[in-house]
Amino acid sequence: PFEIIEKNKQDSTALASFKGYWHRSRAAAFAKGLLLATTLCGVIVLGYVGLFRWNITEVPSSVIEITNVSRLKDGKIAYHVKLTDGYRVNRIRGKSEGDGNFYITPMRPVFKTKTDVELGLGNGYEWIDLDQLNANHTDPSTQIKAIYYGPKDDSPILIWKQGMQLPPAADAVEAQFMERD
Repeated sequence: PFEIIEKNKQDSTALASFKGYWHRSRAAAFAKGLLLATTLCGVIVLGYVGLFRWNITEVPSSVIEITNVSRLKDGKIAYHVKLTDGYRVNRIRGKSEGDGNFYITPMRPVFKTKTDVELGLGNGYEWIDLDQLNANHTDPSTQIKAIYYGPKDDSPILIWKQGMQLPPAADAVEAQFMERD
């Protein structure tokens, strides 16, 4: 009968419409899930890098020991630095202030890790070339007058001040830096 054919056509049209809606909603749900998963993975990766790899925390001056400050034969200033808390230092930042002070600050991530080596940025001899620092200074008219080790706001340790007479470096220290050059 004609009425049944018309009813079947209407049902078929309704089912085709529902089928289209079903496919569109499934594709939209997939796109939303993909976007959510990508965002979640991005947050996890950025959180990991930000907390465990990005060196943004300054090491406090209370755990820094500076010893054997001396002058090498080539005029550079040598010193021994040791961090007493047993954690790794990943980066050292040098920053010059407009008043002629230069601050060397060890940096770590928020979540620090124990050091597994005896020598490294947190335990060993380092040197400073004043001529190079003054040449690379942002304002050449202002010369560096003092060098400190540690955060500026946390009682940094004075390494050198203009007019300060430093003892000559020991032969062992000289030999160590001759091998680096």
